[in-house]
Amino acid sequence: MRDTAPRLTVLLPVFNAAPYLGEAVRSVLGQSFADFELLAIDDGSTDESLDILRSFDDPRIRIERNDVNLGLIATLNKGLDLARGEYVARMDADDVAMPRRLETQVELLDGDAGLGACGMFIKTFGFGRPKVLRYPVSNEQVQCHLLGYTPMAHPSVMFRKQLLDQHDLRYDRNFPHAEDYDLLERASHYFRLANIPEVGLRYRLHATQVSRVHSDILQDSVARIRSRRMKLFLQEEYSEAVPGMLELFFNTGRNVTLDDASAVRSWIDILMGRNERIRIFGDAELSDFLAARWINMCNRVPRKGMHLWKMYSSLPFGRSGASSMFDRFKLFAKCIL
Repeated sequence: MRDTAPRLTVLLPVFNAAPYLGEAVRSVLGQSFADFELLAIDDGSTDESLDILRSFDDPRIRIERNDVNLGLIATLNKGLDLARGEYVARMDADDVAMPRRLETQVELLDGDAGLGACGMFIKTFGFGRPKVLRYPVSNEQVQCHLLGYTPMAHPSVMFRKQLLDQHDLRYDRNFPHAEDYDLLERASHYFRLANIPEVGLRYRLHATQVSRVHSDILQDSVARIRSRRMKLFLQEEYSEAVPGMLELFFNTGRNVTLDDASAVRSWIDILMGRNERIRIFGDAELSDFLAARWINMCNRVPRKGMHLWKMYSSLPFGRSGASSMFDRFKLFAKCIL
């Protein structure tokens, strides 16, 4: 381990990642930005992961080992406590960092002291057709997206460590498999967040990922974070019906009835009216965020008709805004046929 503190810590939790680990480590060691430590924490692996880490002869690699498997959340928090860098970059043991990822993020954070964390776009590989996943870029957009989803690709995020420590921000084991969403939602109340609109990471898809294996637990954690943020936004206008509205609005794989859409339509009015009064979110950013989800919801009504079209277009962003003209035309065609 190097003697002087680096500018950056790359935090790499490792558990039984032998098939992919070497490629992930090499992608970090080959970065254009070189002033970092790679803090690799082996979480009690039973495969060759630890041997693979030890096979690299590079003074920037710092290896820690948990005597027993503590789990991802405890390992991440241990890493945040041990990190010596001004910035902490997340990295997963099965992903591949693009060569300029760290340099690009350090440049942004160096130039904006009020920015507490930044992520990047990612490109999937390994399962299915490769696809670029894009995220909201500005802090104003990120704040809106936190109402429904995690707006940053967790393994692409770089944090300003001083702000994490100052506000006692760590991962919470009460939100298993959505610990990143929970941390970012809480962090958003203290500092700005953003994404760089460039691909910084190749994100490996495979059948054993958390989102596939622990989907029910993940969705429960996500639902509680959404409700928490919405309750803070709506205050006295929050009701017991809101969690159900959130489930209808954001569960994009679920069909809904015309009555469901009508209930959500009224709820959107409450959201927009609340924001007009207290200006928590930018009007344009909130409208764009709601517009994309509103047209998706209307498309999930199996029995369409002109009544649905009138309901859809009764909102200002149902006539224009974030949804493209082509998407609106497709919905209109479905409603009249």
